[in-house]
Amino acid sequence: RSIEVTFFGYPLMKVHEVYLDGKARLELPFGVIEGEPKVDAAANLGLWGESVWLPSILVTDTRVRWEAVDGDRASLIVPRGEEEEDRLSATFDPQTGLLVSLEAMRWKDADGEVKLRRRNEPLGWRAFHGVMIPSPASTTWQDEGAPWAVWNIEQVVYNVDVSRYFETKGE
Repeated sequence: RSIEVTFFGYPLMKVHEVYLDGKARLELPFGVIEGEPKVDAAANLGLWGESVWLPSILVTDTRVRWEAVDGDRASLIVPRGEEEEDRLSATFDPQTGLLVSLEAMRWKDADGEVKLRRRNEPLGWRAFHGVMIPSPASTTWQDEGAPWAVWNIEQVVYNVDVSRYFETKGE
């Protein structure tokens, strides 16, 4: 993903994050982070946590499975590499069936000593191309107590050929 943070249209910083073949590379304003196993593991959970914006993968990827916890909760088990798995906890609204939260125990940084709970919460739902996806949505780390990010989706484009983008970025 490429992120550009602006303030009233003026660029403040750019970030380029790649998670490919189980390895993360973060190009941040203060340097590049790569080759860090905890960052790789966190990137995998981040990828699957963001799958709420491309929900078909949660039922079409044969490596993904769901395990019921109770009437409103389920565990989402996703692949990490060839032989490992990660687990996310999903809670659903009993009236609408829509996702209320998606949580995982995740490394916050490369030198963290313990995993922290990271919670993604839809704050609303919008239809794009006939698919209901969260917008806005928030992300909160357990040690912060308040969202560190709120995501407002303005446009969604599916099935885009991104191969040229990867060629220009050297990935």
